Amino acid sequence: MAWLTVNEVRERLRIDDVGRQDELQRLASAAQDAAERYLDRVMETQTYTDELYDGTGETWLLLNEWPAAVPTKVEWYLGYPDQWQLMTPLTDYLVEPKGKRLLVSRNYPFSCGDLNWRLTYTAGYAAGAVPSSIVEGAKLWLAEWYRRMDKQLEGVTQVNLNNQTLLTITDGPSKAVRQLLDPYRRHPAAPMSVR
Repeated sequence: MAWLTVNEVRERLRIDDVGRQDELQRLASAAQDAAERYLDRVMETQTYTDELYDGTGETWLLLNEWPAAVPTKVEWYLGYPDQWQLMTPLTDYLVEPKGKRLLVSRNYPFSCGDLNWRLTYTAGYAAGAVPSSIVEGAKLWLAEWYRRMDKQLEGVTQVNLNNQTLLTITDGPSKAVRQLLDPYRRHPAAPMSVR
């Protein structure tokens, strides 16, 4: 899903030349890819199947991907090879408003254990719903890089493939870009082992 459009890039870079459509598309793709790599997240809605989580003994789990919808499957490992208990009803499980934690409505904790909970759920943003801070951060990062492009080619990798030039922005974001993107950046927790 392209959440950074050619028109947004054209406006941000103040390029009126219609003949540069292909270049603008490559720039939009490069900026989007750079932002997603920095955020360590894919923005488009995807289904995550059978993700494993450590039970914490708490009434919530921190999901790997967000924003998330209510899970379509919650299973608890019974301790025997490939023996999982399907937890029902799914209406017992809620996702907090920001979609980062799976909550249990009846205060049943997620039993302690290593990788003893398995979830299937959908997470990400629908088309046109990527937060404006992410879009603006990607456009600002691209504009900063683009201003330097004529002077030097540091911070970008160009690859020619099938007569097409692919761009990858390789330098890190500025402080202003980080301020826009950091609230959405995934910071995975250290693996938990409860014994």
